[in-house]
Amino acid sequence: FAAVAVGLMAAIACANIHLTAGSAAGLFTDSPVVFWVVVALAAAVAAIRPSVGSLLGYGALVVALGAHGDWVLALVMAAATGGWWSLIGRRGTTQAVAGLGQPLCGAFVSPVLSGVLLPVLQSAISAAFAFLVAVVMASFGSMDLMNWDVVFHLELGGNPQGGCMALLAQSGTWVIGISWVLGAVAYSLFCVRGTRAFDIAGSVACAVILMLGVCAASHLSAFGGSWLPAPAALLGALVPGILGVVAAVMEAPDRARWAEEEWYAEDEFFE
Repeated sequence: FAAVAVGLMAAIACANIHLTAGSAAGLFTDSPVVFWVVVALAAAVAAIRPSVGSLLGYGALVVALGAHGDWVLALVMAAATGGWWSLIGRRGTTQAVAGLGQPLCGAFVSPVLSGVLLPVLQSAISAAFAFLVAVVMASFGSMDLMNWDVVFHLELGGNPQGGCMALLAQSGTWVIGISWVLGAVAYSLFCVRGTRAFDIAGSVACAVILMLGVCAASHLSAFGGSWLPAPAALLGALVPGILGVVAAVMEAPDRARWAEEEWYAEDEFFE
């Protein structure tokens, strides 16, 4: 999982580095050997040490933004990545995997992963970071938080910085972001009890919050009209919610917390 996600982000960086002005897909056409070597090395590092790989992966996104000329967005992404990695990502494989859900799977998988795998405070920060990444990757061209469409937007197009501003100017974007954080926190909070029943209750609460988020976003985008979201947005909340319930039934949250080092007391979080 980590290897594929980091390899994908390395591919984004390479696709936006041009040795020949105007070349399509950057190094993929300018120097295919270099492209695949860089992608393979990044994926290998992530497979061996996901915590280090996650830093390399998001660093690659910063390189892609800088190579495209979006320096402000690159600096914001660099600062957010540094904060997330120093607080959470460097702590272990579980934390790194939770933080890599958005680039690979998109949509609402990230808050569900954070709730399943992480303690309460870590899950909140991880979900907030995933939301920022979702906004940045949507600005690559799709302008859709549910799907950044890797097939068509591996190479950045248009004006990502302007796209981010446009997304953040929409109230529905913020509602979805808040629902991600609240959903992850709710799931993780129920899992503190450590029983299957509470894990399932947390997964259901997370799914409900994600569904309410897309419905409220649809209502706001329609200026007080319909609460029914588009089918893609509905599936983007419903499917991860169901997967979260399945994970709870399979006792995945408890298994993730069996290792003592994966469950930090809140007063020890910043040590």
